[in-house]
Formats: sequence, structure tokens, C-alpha cells
Amino acid sequence: MREEIRSFLSIPDCGFLEAAGEEEAIHLLAGKPVDGIILDWAVTELGGIEFIENLQTRFEGLVPPVVILGSSRIDGARIADLHRLAKRSYLRYAPSLERMLGEVTYFLHRSEDSLSDRHKEILARIRETDTALAGRKVLVVDDDLRNIFALTSVLEQAEMKVLHAENGTSGIEVLQQNPDVDLVLMDIMMPEMDGYETTRAIRQLPRFRSTPIVALTAKAMKGDREKCLLAGASDYVTKPVDLNYLFSVMRVWLARLGEPMESMTAGRSTGRVV
Repeated sequence: MREEIRSFLSIPDCGFLEAAGEEEAIHLLAGKPVDGIILDWAVTELGGIEFIENLQTRFEGLVPPVVILGSSRIDGARIADLHRLAKRSYLRYAPSLERMLGEVTYFLHRSEDSLSDRHKEILARIRETDTALAGRKVLVVDDDLRNIFALTSVLEQAEMKVLHAENGTSGIEVLQQNPDVDLVLMDIMMPEMDGYETTRAIRQLPRFRSTPIVALTAKAMKGDREKCLLAGASDYVTKPVDLNYLFSVMRVWLARLGEPMESMTAGRSTGRVV
């Protein structure tokens, strides 16, 4: 399986280290920093939830991106574990080699122009069949109508249903009127009732305590992510929004019992170790 993963990726200027188990992996990581980790659950779960927890404890603040390659279906307990761990470091689930390719090209910041024609075709194909987002209902809360328009346009292109509100109070009202909302995109820097306060208020409503809320903020300052999570946000994305990254984050939080946790994005880079 390790050989199949290496062969499928075959990204120029990308080196690979291999480990057959958790101890060997920790030993390698302690001796040589890497740019990302692919964790195989398709064949075995030797490197399971405990392994990721160990990484986050040992390398707190310096945990490389982790992409889990697994089956197309995942149970509710695993989804809950991955949601919890995704709050501490970059974590994605890929139910196929194709989705894994998308995630790896993203976290290596690699331009699609540098990829082979075969890889380009794969990424184009999985964009066209993004069932993880199609049909889901999203609420956008933002005081800037230009941001609402821009986000609505790209979300609707992904065949998502979009609601919007221009302030926190209206956002809560829209949410209560539409209890079937799947995810909230919450602007943090709003006048009067800001995104932190709005998120805390939403979490006080029993129906929405587990609804994914992705915080959007124009200020990328130290501690912002932790502050958003403490307020009750599920995840954090900075502005200007990288749409590939936003969609990747949304896929993780829109995963449901028995449904694929799909992962796909693309990006830019050179000379990386996985």
C-alpha cells in the first residue's frame, strides 16, 4: 500500500519517508521534520486516533498536516474523534487516492501547473463530482454585502443552498427559522454583536449546539484561532478566503454518519517531504 500511495502521488521534488507502525513513525518525525503525513486506514488502522493524539501532544504547535486515507464510509464515533482532533491541527480524511492527491497538493502549496496531465485530469474530475457539498444548506453571517454576494456566488456554484444575514441578531433569527441549516459561515469582525458573541449565543440554543460554525476573520493574529474555538466555533478560516481551503474545511465538518468524508483541494509548492 505504501508503494501504491507513492506511485499514485509521484509529485516532482517530493521525497517520501515510510513507517510500518506508530513507533517507527514517531522515531522518524523526531529526527527529521516533514511537510505532511499520510496515514493509511484503507488497509490497517495501526496508526489510529491514539497516534494522532500522540502527535498533537508531542509536537504541539508544530504538527504537520495529516491526511487519512480510508474507506468511503466511516462510522459516527470516528467522525466525532476526527472533528475533535481537527480543532487542534490540520486534519483531513480522504476516502480515495484521488481525494488524497487533492489534499496533498493543497498542503504542499503546489501549483496545478507543476502537476502532470494525469494529475490535472484527476483533480478536474473530482471537482465535478463533489457530492459532499451539493445540496447542503449554509448560512452566511456577514455585515458586508460584498462578502455575502461573493460567498453566495461560489457556494451556489457548488450547488449549495445559501441563506444570509447582515448581523448577529438576524443570523440567530434566520437560524431559528431554518433549523435544517447544515453549516454556518460566521464573520467575526461585525459591529455591535460580533462573531464571538453571536457564536456563543448560538451554542446556547440546544438545537444548534453541534451545528458546524466556521469563523471567518480578516485579522490573522496570534491567538485568534483559539479565541474562536473557545467561543464555540468548529474551525477558523482567515480572509481573504482561499476557496479551496474553505471547501476542504467545510467537507470535514459536513461529514455525517455513514457518508463519505470527502477531501479535495489544490494549491502550490516545491521540494517537500511526506
